[in-house]
Amino acid sequence: MSPSKAKTPIRPGRRLLFALVIAAGVILAIELLGRGLLLIGVLEGGSVSALVERRRELVEEASHDDLLGAEELARGQEYTTLHPFVGKVLDPTSPNLPRQRRPELQVSREGYFVRDAHRPLPEDAFVVAFFGGSVALNLAMSPLEDLRRELEAHPALEGRPVVFLSRALGSYKQPQQVSALLFALTRGERFDVVVNLDGFNDLVLPVVANLNTKVSPYYPNDWLAHSGATRSFEVRRRTGRLSFLEERRLSLAGSFETPWLSWSAPWNLAWAALDRRLARHLEAAELELREAAGKRRQYRTHGPRRRYKSDEETFRDLARFWAESSLQMHRLAEANGILYLHFLQPNQYVPGSKPLSREERTTAWRDDSVHRPVVEAGWQYFRVLGPELKDQGVRFTDLTEAFAGVEETVYIDTCCHVGVRGNRILSETVGRELARALESGPPAAAGHLR
Repeated sequence: MSPSKAKTPIRPGRRLLFALVIAAGVILAIELLGRGLLLIGVLEGGSVSALVERRRELVEEASHDDLLGAEELARGQEYTTLHPFVGKVLDPTSPNLPRQRRPELQVSREGYFVRDAHRPLPEDAFVVAFFGGSVALNLAMSPLEDLRRELEAHPALEGRPVVFLSRALGSYKQPQQVSALLFALTRGERFDVVVNLDGFNDLVLPVVANLNTKVSPYYPNDWLAHSGATRSFEVRRRTGRLSFLEERRLSLAGSFETPWLSWSAPWNLAWAALDRRLARHLEAAELELREAAGKRRQYRTHGPRRRYKSDEETFRDLARFWAESSLQMHRLAEANGILYLHFLQPNQYVPGSKPLSREERTTAWRDDSVHRPVVEAGWQYFRVLGPELKDQGVRFTDLTEAFAGVEETVYIDTCCHVGVRGNRILSETVGRELARALESGPPAAAGHLR
């Protein structure tokens, strides 16, 4: 019997190579499966790059820039305070004022941002005051030197120094602009021009904030927080849960931000699945908070109830209220010898209003934005009232299509705000309309107390 042949042992190096080949094959198969799932639309991811961009938005943002409704109101504003006539103003004594990004800005005693709260106005100053929400505020606080030089060179001003003031504040909506103008004039403030830039807050905030919490659509959108309705234990408990879930979502996104795996479809799909689960919990928590905030309904916190039978009735009423408020500002300004200019602001969610750049599609557009359906359905009701305002003598300009021919990036977030380029275009438009108004001169001023 012949001796059996001895088996040739497999070298350790070959075993390792074989294992690596098998592992690489498995990884490649999983990767191809993941990309196949993305290709057929699983989780609506679209692509690896789209998932990465969405996750990085969460990581970079400290909070949602879409209004969520009651939860924002429940937290309140850290640096605003209740005001008896205009709803809210900035608290000049608050340590939480956001000065870090604009250190040159200060807060006046009246509770509005200014560049120098202590510099007195020249007696012969030509004062242009901006009214509205955060878009108007950002315009008023942007570099307006070109507009200043243009106005100071206008023959009607005869070399008077031009001063820009803001009576605008984030989330202001009518009738807060009317109230702010009336209160300022009653206090003895002097304006030569009032520029009212608004529209977005007047349409969107009543729908996504007020009505969702059963607050009168005519009240300030953060009235629940400032009126004390959100101080109950149940509301605070649900607010805490919502904050916890948001922190978990941000933490999850940060833990998946691993550069050497950012190309991986399965890695991104795993994050998207977990993120979607947390998003569902967040949505449920938001709904529970809204319900809790609305349970203890009191007149001082919610105001008179307003029920609408349809979206059309809602939008028509909000547009009428906005237009009537503008008309009252016009009449008040005219009676005091002030030029009043009203501008309907632009917004990226108005269909066809701007060709969005690639950057804007990433940073300034969300398919699931709470703003988008409201703007798409309701903006037309505001635009149609522009001619009626003009018929009443209001110097009204519709800026909905102000960026229609601008292909570069203008919008900087998924709400409504614009950057340097956008503010420059808006200031140029304001300058043109103001120059035209100055040709005919300001209305005759009513008498004032000495």
